[in-house]
Amino acid sequence: MKNSIKRKIKEFILIVLLSIFLTISSSLISCYGFYDGLIKNIFVEYQIFLLNLLPIIFLVYILRYLFKSLRASFLFMSLLLNIGAYANFVKIVYRQEALKAVDLTILFEAFKMSQKYSLMLNSPNAKILLASLIITFIIFFALKDRELSNQKRLGKIAVSTLALIIFTKIFLFSPAIYAKLGSNLEELNTWIELNSYQAKGFVYPFIYSIKATMPYKYKDYDEKRAEEIYSSYDYQEIPQGKKVSVVVVMLESFKDFYKLQNDNMTFTSDPYWYFHDLQKESISGDLLVNSFGGGTFKTEINALTGYKHTPEFNRQVISYPRYLKENGYTNYAFHPNTGIFYNRKNVYKNIAFDEFFELDNTFSEFAEYPLMDEQFYDYINQKFNSTLGPRFFFAVTYQNHGPYPSDHAEYEEPYIEWKDNYNQEDYIYFNNYLHGIESASNSLKIIVDNLQESPEPTVFLIFGDHSPSMGENYKINKMLGINSDTGSQEGVRNIYQTPYLIWANQEAKNILNNDFKGEGRELEPIFLFSELFRTMGYEANQYNQFLRDFSDDFPVIKETLFKTTEGFTTDLNYNQKKRLTDFYNVEYYTSKKKI
Repeated sequence: MKNSIKRKIKEFILIVLLSIFLTISSSLISCYGFYDGLIKNIFVEYQIFLLNLLPIIFLVYILRYLFKSLRASFLFMSLLLNIGAYANFVKIVYRQEALKAVDLTILFEAFKMSQKYSLMLNSPNAKILLASLIITFIIFFALKDRELSNQKRLGKIAVSTLALIIFTKIFLFSPAIYAKLGSNLEELNTWIELNSYQAKGFVYPFIYSIKATMPYKYKDYDEKRAEEIYSSYDYQEIPQGKKVSVVVVMLESFKDFYKLQNDNMTFTSDPYWYFHDLQKESISGDLLVNSFGGGTFKTEINALTGYKHTPEFNRQVISYPRYLKENGYTNYAFHPNTGIFYNRKNVYKNIAFDEFFELDNTFSEFAEYPLMDEQFYDYINQKFNSTLGPRFFFAVTYQNHGPYPSDHAEYEEPYIEWKDNYNQEDYIYFNNYLHGIESASNSLKIIVDNLQESPEPTVFLIFGDHSPSMGENYKINKMLGINSDTGSQEGVRNIYQTPYLIWANQEAKNILNNDFKGEGRELEPIFLFSELFRTMGYEANQYNQFLRDFSDDFPVIKETLFKTTEGFTTDLNYNQKKRLTDFYNVEYYTSKKKI
């Protein structure tokens, strides 16, 4: 009996020691903060270390009995955590976003995109990963297992799993605990979600991110208040004589670097020249998007729906395409890549698109790979010219998707002057990006010319989805003298700002009695279509009217940073907090409203 107890204690101590090894290795491998001090926080705040360690102990223990082998349990957990941690590191390098549970729902897309990027095998993280895997296999072959009875196995699995669920719900899923931990770290900018994530290790914040994969539910939801605000507006149809067609193009990785020129970045020619000329004929402003180097669908769906916290889209929901459809429009969506990316095939149906033209059902007839903008726009023009009545066209481009070659120039002449502090590969990379930008900008003329000649009154909206990836730790931005400190307003804009413009042909200008020229506001993507409708004179549905009014007070809303009528702030007064609460209530009320 005593020997049995001693053996169990020794085995549990071994599980704890193995779990400590996995906690340390996964935290080091995943971290992108070796150079800014974030990694030390995992070991300074003992609560953070425990919240990473304890779930690993639970899982190693459970799998030990599930596999009937501690060796197999440890090997499985080591491969899962350490490789997952390295995937987190690589994603941060290229996207400035951490790996989250929701990424598991788009593994196919992630795998296809990852084939275009370097795996950073010369990085310290890769070396730690290799060392960890070597140690893992040494331990695996050194460990010995003992036999277990099925009765003991099943009982321990059940009890341990229940304990893990309770522990997760109380501690790992607690917003209060998550917000508090790491908040006193000097290197941590609380506005930067990525820093907050990294300062908490890998396992703990990844488990916490599981909450985001669940259907969004506003925790302080007040249905009565939401309904009261929603009902204070009346649904307004588009007057019959005011219906004009709408064409929208969201441009891949389209950011205006030309206006960021400084002593360390001088353009020799303007690759945005056509876009800049078009801006003079349009209402032109900027978005402050929510992703960097990727996250196309986030910007896209924010704009199309007006929801910052998006529902699952597994049912019909209120959206801007739906409002147009209710008013007699036919809705068409276009994307030159496969429609299964981000589940667009199903999402588009549930936000009221009538048809979706994508690589698998349409564009594979023209090319094996996603079409470049010229061919893509030619097809859109053909479709536009062959359809009748008011219509809504929404297109997401693919051309100029990163990464960009850094070993050879695809341009004849560079777009920026060479500086002595430049890295040759990064210089080529950025000029290749600008070469793609020039092509993307010039190709817009294909649609504009067609709409100018068309008798159909049409408004044309163009906006960028996000900035391109600018290398490890924004290294290309730094080389170019672009402030990338997201603790400053300038840095935030340099990282997250993309342009938009609203142009109209003469027929639409006449009908809507608007010359569509002027300076547009800086906006959160969820307010883009509300701003579009404002310029068109469309009151639209109750939610749009609320967003229009709300955006006058809060044109930009992030998790902890807000732009109000007084400028940017992280500290809201009582009335502002109350107004923000109204937004969350009405947003949630509208998103779950049955159609």
